[in-house]
Amino acid sequence: MKRLTFLCFIFLCAACSNSPLEKGKLALKEGNYTEAMSYLEEAKIDEPNNKDVQQLIFMASEKANEELIKSNLVQYMTQMKPLVSELKSLFNSYDINNLNEQDIAVNMEQFQTIMGKIKEIQLPGRFEIMGDPNQILGFALENYGKMLNSSYPVIKQRQLINKIGDKRPPEISIDTYLASTDRMPMVNLTVSRDQFKEYMEDWESIVSNLEQY
Repeated sequence: MKRLTFLCFIFLCAACSNSPLEKGKLALKEGNYTEAMSYLEEAKIDEPNNKDVQQLIFMASEKANEELIKSNLVQYMTQMKPLVSELKSLFNSYDINNLNEQDIAVNMEQFQTIMGKIKEIQLPGRFEIMGDPNQILGFALENYGKMLNSSYPVIKQRQLINKIGDKRPPEISIDTYLASTDRMPMVNLTVSRDQFKEYMEDWESIVSNLEQY
């Protein structure tokens, strides 16, 4: 009789250890969150009123979501950082004091290529608390385009000054002189340039915070 009781006890223990709930707990402990959710959902069918099961499902879901976010972030950074670096190098090579239409056209072509690649990359997930890097980068790209488009009126203005003669005092730079004659072309160019730099700084700040998520 004692032997039979002992065998029954062993059988029950084995059955418990192989139950969906126990398998779910083990998977959760080992960090296999998707697998844990599968077992725990099965356990929920067997024990619909078990609050422990419901709590474990919530925990597994939260952990699985965190893992997905981290995976998405790694992929986003891997794809985006080289393109952003290329964009910044292109921006730094753009000399507003020595503008010509050929350089603008070349820069515009390279910019549009980079922008096309950037817009193909999306960061899945919602990051309202830290800011949306895609949105901020979009603002930066918009201002880069405005900077290039604003360069043409500045060139025409400079050509006009060269045609009628440079009457500015020698201590005043040509950009200051241009701004004093017709402010808008140069103002539009410098504002767009400065806003691009600010948005890129914002993007880098958001990305830094996300990497520590």
